[in-house]
Amino acid sequence: MSGISGCIRFDGRRPSPDVLPAMTEAAAYRGPDGIRTWTGGTAHLAHLALDITAEDARETQPLVEDDLVLVADARIDNRSALRRSLSDRLRSPDPTDADLILAAYRRWGTDGPAHLLGDFAFLVWDADADRLFAARDPMGMRSLYYRVEDHRLLFATEVKQILAVSDVPARLNEEMAVAYLAANFNDQTHTFYEGIRALPPAHVLVADEEGVRTDRYWDLDPAHRIRYDDRREYVEHFRELFKKAVRARLRSTAPVGLLLSGGLDSGSVASTAGWLHENGEPGLAPLRTYSWAFDQFPECDERYISDHIV
Repeated sequence: MSGISGCIRFDGRRPSPDVLPAMTEAAAYRGPDGIRTWTGGTAHLAHLALDITAEDARETQPLVEDDLVLVADARIDNRSALRRSLSDRLRSPDPTDADLILAAYRRWGTDGPAHLLGDFAFLVWDADADRLFAARDPMGMRSLYYRVEDHRLLFATEVKQILAVSDVPARLNEEMAVAYLAANFNDQTHTFYEGIRALPPAHVLVADEEGVRTDRYWDLDPAHRIRYDDRREYVEHFRELFKKAVRARLRSTAPVGLLLSGGLDSGSVASTAGWLHENGEPGLAPLRTYSWAFDQFPECDERYISDHIV
């Protein structure tokens, strides 16, 4: 996955020039396809590129369009639907995922993430309004951490990128350590370091001179029900959604790897991917499966199932 990082000041001063290099160097392995930065006034942003899809290879991030600057670690799955609904906002007939995210922000503002399907963590800096907007996908597949100080906001894909800034202390968050040792994993906002927080899944963040605010933009709707007359229709509906999900994750310019055990989850993914390939679905990356083998501990070895799936 790619990476993002940056520093925003809300006191009119420019961020220190050594902050962004320290943050990018701490996670340089996330940018084998290029590390690019953007500096403008009180904001410095960076993108560490790992190109997975054909669209990734055409991206140039940070993406700058007029007053907005975007950095994103993302894979957007509902590209066709977004191209139709955002056609008047897109500057290219074949947009990248970053193009779609920025166009969604221009159209729907802070409601934009609710229209995106896929894995994403992104930030949009509005230079005219001196406002930062950030969002994370509902399942939390892409990470986003931040540190709020008196007049400075640091953000990054990994905690250690923030800790790499010279004046950020690495102090243990004892409450988080106790919660972890007590097997209490319900807190999705705190980290093991004081002052560094995680943006929870399905949340957005808005930061300006008035402060930092977070809000949830998506949740399960317990009142929503899908009802069919025939039980087989539920099976077909689920199967179609599952195929779409597997197909989306086979959008890659390189082979896709799958950790295959003898269980239901990975076996279903592998079988569905194989079915899509056998039925000639276009544009699918090859699938490679990887399985643990325990010759000396046969009770732990699941090859008697996974070999049949392969």
